[in-house]
Amino acid sequence: MDIIGTFAYMGEPKTLLVALLAALVAFGVGGLWYAPKVFGAYWMSEMGMDMSDHKAGSAKWVGMAKMYALTLVQAILLVVVLGQIATASTGALLGVLVAMGFVATMIGVNNIAERRTLKFFMINAGYAVLSFAIMGAMIGQLL
Repeated sequence: MDIIGTFAYMGEPKTLLVALLAALVAFGVGGLWYAPKVFGAYWMSEMGMDMSDHKAGSAKWVGMAKMYALTLVQAILLVVVLGQIATASTGALLGVLVAMGFVATMIGVNNIAERRTLKFFMINAGYAVLSFAIMGAMIGQLL
């Protein structure tokens, strides 16, 4: 399928539903990943924050909506990359390769510029690799 066909394919209800679902699952995994008892406490420490720094009320929900929207963009673009050729296993593998080759490297560049620690990089890049693997597997399996 060519790139024009892939974008037309994105207009199909099932394809959009799979992208929405993959983004929702990846977003949920992020909630668990960055939970205080998993990596959240370490992440906040690396950021120089604590739990009192979290926004409350509507500002928190606006931020979460923006994060989900960006995760949805990732899922949609992963559908374009995977097309209709992936299985769950190839989707997961391609998700890992995309995350390691593009996302984690960009996180690494930013971390170097911002003088962040290796621990901070591993937390953020680890989540990126895991979430892209999950989204890739879901997209490959469901499409």
